[in-house]
Amino acid sequence: MSLFLHLLVGPELRYISFSIPSSDNPDDQASLATFKSVLAALRSTCPLLESIAVSSAWRGQSAESTSLLSSYLASYRNLKCIKCPDIELVVQDVAKLSSLPSLETMVIRFSSSGDVESGSNISQITRTCLHTPASTFPSLKHLEVRSCDVRCYPQLASIMLPVIETLEVELETTGQSRLSQPLFALIASQCASESLSALYLLDCRDDGDLVTCPNIAISSSHLRHLLIFRNLRRLEIAAIPWSTEYDDGVLIDAATAWPDLEYLDVNTSVRVSGWRRSSSYATLRSVYAFAKNYGRINHLGVLLDAQEPSQYTELLPNQDEWHDDGSLHTLPNLAVLDLAWSTIDDPERVAMMLSYFLPEDVRFKLGTNGVYVADPEEMEAVEMERFIPLWERVMVLFPPICRVRTQERARARRLIASGNIGAV
Repeated sequence: MSLFLHLLVGPELRYISFSIPSSDNPDDQASLATFKSVLAALRSTCPLLESIAVSSAWRGQSAESTSLLSSYLASYRNLKCIKCPDIELVVQDVAKLSSLPSLETMVIRFSSSGDVESGSNISQITRTCLHTPASTFPSLKHLEVRSCDVRCYPQLASIMLPVIETLEVELETTGQSRLSQPLFALIASQCASESLSALYLLDCRDDGDLVTCPNIAISSSHLRHLLIFRNLRRLEIAAIPWSTEYDDGVLIDAATAWPDLEYLDVNTSVRVSGWRRSSSYATLRSVYAFAKNYGRINHLGVLLDAQEPSQYTELLPNQDEWHDDGSLHTLPNLAVLDLAWSTIDDPERVAMMLSYFLPEDVRFKLGTNGVYVADPEEMEAVEMERFIPLWERVMVLFPPICRVRTQERARARRLIASGNIGAV
């Protein structure tokens, strides 16, 4: 094929996409030789190549083929975009690509260079990380990892991302998955605190056991590692099988730490049996904290306990909280409030409180992915279904109460304008 490549491409080519044919034997030397000749021809024929996409119909490529691919990609010095969503690269392959001075976007699959199935996988991976020379992507702004065993992430985290803006990682777990360090701490050490604006962490496994390793769990202490990202605009954690427990403290601090945040979802996708609230939980105080600090957020997804009584007396507004125009701290841009498995006992009280700081047209979502359907094998989910009609009652009550609040604010503006602020 390389003999005819010059008939198809030329020196001005900036973008190319091709697929590696499927093969029952990824180690087939004839296929490997053809693959090598194409890569070599591209290097000599297309010196200005900026974007390359390589797909494959098969998994489990040989180490020789992925090493060959990464070596040739690293030799295309003008590359700005690499997309290899079907090809599993190991840390040595990714380290080669970090030498590209202008690479801004990369989509890959990541695989361990060690045996993650062995009993000593954690110590083996740790040793590999310690002996892998530190690499840095000088220009990489967008990294999407389509698949990565969570136990391999320490290897990937050994490669620094000093200007990263968007990081999306789809992690794979089992109930036995383990990490020797908190996952969020690894991310915080890998990414530049001033540049990261969007973080997506996904684990779509919806069967098998929950992940019980504390270093993979979503907790208040682990979420605090992410507070260093002061320019964060979007945080989406959708990890169905991860144990999840967080409180008002970390969410209130997040409202201050992320002033430009527009989208937040702190694992509302979790299986109901994975939501722990024995020692700590969030309340409506967290929702108000976001309203009090700014109004930019348009999607807020949090797991709350709306039953705890003291939150209501604490949150009732007093005259010191009225603005000069007669309004309260609100979230005017909020389009979706995703409450997932949140608990409730008094719909009228909840609707009254939310009407102080949410817009009338906000849309409520319940259950996992917005669908409150319980798995009959999960007794916790069946028990949680009793909250459905209570939240539905909130949805009915909320709009008319909001209209009353609008009238109250208009009255407050008139009183303030007349200098009678004490009557507000």
